[in-house]
Amino acid sequence: GNPIIVIHGGVHATSLSLEALKHSHIVVRGELTGEFQHHLLEHALRMDPKDKVVTRIPSPPTVLKRPIADWSWMNPGDYLVAPVVQTSVGCPFGCSFCSVTEVFGAQMRAVCLNELRAELEQLPKTRLIGVIDDNFLQGIQDRYINHCIAVATLFHELGFRWVAEVTVRTLIDAQAKLRERGSNLDLVEYFAKCGCRGFFFGIETLEENGAGLSKVKSQQDTANLIKHCHQCGLMVLGAFVLGVGETETADHAKRILEFAVEETKLDFAQFTINTPMPGARSFLTGIRDNTIFNFDWELYDGQHCVARHPVMSPQELEESHFWLYQEFYRWRSIGTRVLPALLTPKPLTIQRGLISLPINGALHQSSRRWKQRLLSTSGNRPIIAQPDETVLEQVASALQNYAKPADLFNLKHPDGLSRPINTK
Repeated sequence: GNPIIVIHGGVHATSLSLEALKHSHIVVRGELTGEFQHHLLEHALRMDPKDKVVTRIPSPPTVLKRPIADWSWMNPGDYLVAPVVQTSVGCPFGCSFCSVTEVFGAQMRAVCLNELRAELEQLPKTRLIGVIDDNFLQGIQDRYINHCIAVATLFHELGFRWVAEVTVRTLIDAQAKLRERGSNLDLVEYFAKCGCRGFFFGIETLEENGAGLSKVKSQQDTANLIKHCHQCGLMVLGAFVLGVGETETADHAKRILEFAVEETKLDFAQFTINTPMPGARSFLTGIRDNTIFNFDWELYDGQHCVARHPVMSPQELEESHFWLYQEFYRWRSIGTRVLPALLTPKPLTIQRGLISLPINGALHQSSRRWKQRLLSTSGNRPIIAQPDETVLEQVASALQNYAKPADLFNLKHPDGLSRPINTK
């Protein structure tokens, strides 16, 4: 019969396209437009099955267009937050452990509001919608603030409840800029009035220097913002990355727990181990400095340690990770964080507590089985000490331009291997 042509895309294929090419005929880096997809499929139908191609669109689109998502397959009861929408891509911060900036760019590229409206009109208003932008508010420039306000207004007009991922620094700095201009608009209050029910804050670290991350604000500024969100009835999920600071010790986990439970009474928390994800700067430096000791992609989930830390052992990082989940979702911690919200006379605060309490209860049950699940994932899997040779080849090419830093999206491939697909 006719050979099957395999087309491979996505974040991993974009970052390590030479490795992906070993398992496919065409590797597509980055994003697709409808027109490019049409030409791509035409090329696949007429290509020689012995051929290999790495390709991408010449430049990412400035305005995102896409067909309306089909959610008919979804069983809503299987998900806490679903369906989801993406109103923009890109992030300016370029955190060492994150691949977003390298893969999707530093500049915000937004979805056309008319297309976003058409997509939202197809969704049930009984569900909590998750906004999965890389960074809902990217900066303090007018276009970033106006985008968020326009999207929030659209959600309000259509009657949706929603949650979003926002950077603490940009939200605080954007609010300060509005005050400097004499505006009385409170962004947190406005989002809450427009149906927002919570924020995902990447707090990442409590190290005094912010572990060198440009997105980090002071602990006090972060705590004040969380308090303001709570006063407006918004739940807050705080995310922390263990081992991102080079001088961090195992005691850092205790400081995180104190901040999350006693100081800020976070509604929810996420804890991950600093992982050199392909596409992230730490992946390039990890190979350069020989700090990555396991290239088993199954364990690149933020829950297993795959790279050496200057101070903590892999066992200490994994034990800290497990301990934090156990302690944060103990009933004692849940009572400390949630009961004050239920005992106040403020309706919005009570509502926040009533929503977060059953979710915390479910996460309490889940956390009790956390270590068992982790062990079942890693089990007796042998350590993969060396990556595929194509990974080393691609990273070596990227490190030649590391000072820029290297842009994996635009990485050039050896002549004869990568060529554009004719779209004329």
